[in-house]
Amino acid sequence: MAVHVRYNRTAFDKFMLPGNKYISIIREPASQYESAFNYYKIASVVQTFNKSVRYEDTMEEFMRLPEFYWSKTVAKYGQLISFYTRNTQIYDLGLDHNTHHNISTVLSHINKLKKELDLVLLVDYFDESIVLLKKLLCWTWDDVVYLARNARPDGTRKELSMELRQKVIQWNSADHLLYQEFNRTLWAKVAEYGPQFKDDLEELRFRRNKTETECVGKNKTIVLDGRKQVVYNNVINPPNYCYLLTKFNNDIIHQIMEKQSSGFYLNNTSGIYTYLYIKRILCTAVIWAIAYVLPPPHGFWIIHKIILRP
Repeated sequence: MAVHVRYNRTAFDKFMLPGNKYISIIREPASQYESAFNYYKIASVVQTFNKSVRYEDTMEEFMRLPEFYWSKTVAKYGQLISFYTRNTQIYDLGLDHNTHHNISTVLSHINKLKKELDLVLLVDYFDESIVLLKKLLCWTWDDVVYLARNARPDGTRKELSMELRQKVIQWNSADHLLYQEFNRTLWAKVAEYGPQFKDDLEELRFRRNKTETECVGKNKTIVLDGRKQVVYNNVINPPNYCYLLTKFNNDIIHQIMEKQSSGFYLNNTSGIYTYLYIKRILCTAVIWAIAYVLPPPHGFWIIHKIILRP
């Protein structure tokens, strides 16, 4: 699993054992971009150069002059921000930005990903994706039940008009091609699954609702680094498994990092990390990548199931 690590199969194959499953997740580009626009506070860049624009209209203004505002965003936040404010998903999956304008190169890279990745989940059809993941990894229902977390409160998401949505898609055209292909791939896998898929999907949703009833009390909204997000309060005397499912995501990350770092050491004489250390570092990086690439609320469910379960 990876978070904040770009996909590089050549590098991964140098130290990962044969037989690994390579799984990623993407999101419909317009909704992903709306989330990134909010998370990276791009509205503040727009309002710096056009103080007459209302906050709720900043995305429309950005898309009126995208190259101008993109350059100003990079000037304010640094070059790294450019990677996450245009075609960020195909960039994270290994295609450099200087090739995103070349459709044949983009399509070639997407075809390469189709051959190399065992499954690409879609945030927009997360439950359907999880049913496929459960089958691929031979997991149990307990392995795949999750609670939504790290989500923005209702009313904080911008509804995109059809015109604005088309401009966002055009700005993220490589991501759009990526999503179209793996949207088709996902539904082809659903068809291959057979008639049992509908029953399994209902079973997942039943178990998820049951878990939420058993674990979750009244939600509350907090502000973290200037951003609002929903956190859970446990019910009184919940089952033990609820505590981790409802834990605040930063606490989970620290717990993961602590567990991942146990037993590591650095050869100070040679300055070379041991093989075990490198593997663990990559694993931690992969975790961060899932938390980033997989938008709220699902990334931390996967972290819990793979890394933190006993």
